[in-house]
Amino acid sequence: MILSALFGSSTINLIVLSIVVFFSSFGFPGGSLWLVASGAGVNTSAELTLVMIVGASAAILGDFSAYILARKFSFKLQKFLKRFKFYSKHEVEIQSKFNQSEFVILFFSRFIIQGLCVAATYVSGFLRLKIRKFLVPVISGEILYGIEFPLLGFFFKETWNDYATLFSDVTVLVLLVIIAYFIIRWTVRYYIRRKNYYKNA
Repeated sequence: MILSALFGSSTINLIVLSIVVFFSSFGFPGGSLWLVASGAGVNTSAELTLVMIVGASAAILGDFSAYILARKFSFKLQKFLKRFKFYSKHEVEIQSKFNQSEFVILFFSRFIIQGLCVAATYVSGFLRLKIRKFLVPVISGEILYGIEFPLLGFFFKETWNDYATLFSDVTVLVLLVIIAYFIIRWTVRYYIRRKNYYKNA
């Protein structure tokens, strides 16, 4: 019930999903987790397909936007990096190694080695990789990404629902503890000030 309300296939939830996944391409966390939770929040295969399409589309658009951003500032970044001896000495070697395995890095970093995803995108723009060479592995990889994580959530719906319930309960408990702390702190300070006031009167 919680997952359906927060991560279902309603228009608002799909908009939030697309925003989260889009900005995850720039390095903001949460895209993959949101996709899994969205997959767990749907009830039919049609809804699941819709989540997959929205997730994959947002990821592709986000990657392309991050790539264009890095490409735009590539010359300024190169001037900055050339100040460092390590980069200036190995600049050609770094570019050569990336160009040799660019497809593999870009493709598998979309849906398997996600720790490299954002870095690979920025490096592609920074090295001014041709748009076609960038888009082919990214689009194919992000389609698999958009399918993989919602499917995980869909097939392990009960497990994710249990985690979501536990998380909400813990969050409420933490908030209550924080509120109680500030109330007790304010009460103690109030009585100390009152005691000092009557003592000095």
